[in-house]
Amino acid sequence: MTVFHKVLRKERSRWDRLAKDPYYAVVNTDANRNDRFTEDAKRALVDSGERDVAQTVSDIRRWLAPDFVPNHVVDFGCGVGRLTIPLARLAQRVTGVDISEAMLVEAWHNCAEAEVDNATFVTADDYFVPDRATERVDFIHAFIVFQHIPPQAGLMLTNQLLSRLRVDGIGALHFTYDRRATRWRQAANRLRRDVPGINRVANIVQRRPVDEPFIPMNNYDLAVVYRILAENGCREVHSRLTDHGGHLGAMVIFRKGS
Repeated sequence: MTVFHKVLRKERSRWDRLAKDPYYAVVNTDANRNDRFTEDAKRALVDSGERDVAQTVSDIRRWLAPDFVPNHVVDFGCGVGRLTIPLARLAQRVTGVDISEAMLVEAWHNCAEAEVDNATFVTADDYFVPDRATERVDFIHAFIVFQHIPPQAGLMLTNQLLSRLRVDGIGALHFTYDRRATRWRQAANRLRRDVPGINRVANIVQRRPVDEPFIPMNNYDLAVVYRILAENGCREVHSRLTDHGGHLGAMVIFRKGS
């Protein structure tokens, strides 16, 4: 087993536990918890996905391809399908990839409810196998995903996704690079992530389920991201900066050259 697949296995265990409260795991607001999740909350989640995809498509059409309508899209880290569904309405077909099978089951149900029939779903373990390495897609997409993946694995995944993007294909990948937080808050988060038992104590103090896994937030070196893009022939690159509750990121939008 490679280092890449070992990291995937470790992260899958975390996200299978988080998938017990799937909508909260996707967007961490209390309104999205199982015991509070209403039709209004679900509508708000759906609407946010439509807005996020519309923004990305607008950026692509402004910067790279005015008539952008992809054939085959890969939505990496698709979760419950919040972004997969609006992407499916844009493209001929979408492959949603996620590390958690439980998330994929929820995504499939949401597609059926939305009458979307051109989306298929596959686990990350099954997608990143040699048999699929020759598959080429028109558009690779990941938004608010890599921040939850350790950078070593996330950069490997980025390289794998880029290898599946066809020449002239377009990508939109989001990475966090910094956080506006006190040193105390940053140290507390590191303790919750790295020291056994600290997360349980923090959950009790914050009146959360005791066994709720800590959702990690990782920062990426954008210089390394840009180097990987260049190594894969991506020369046309644009960025839109983002700020999600003090987590600073960049939606990196690019076209792959020959």
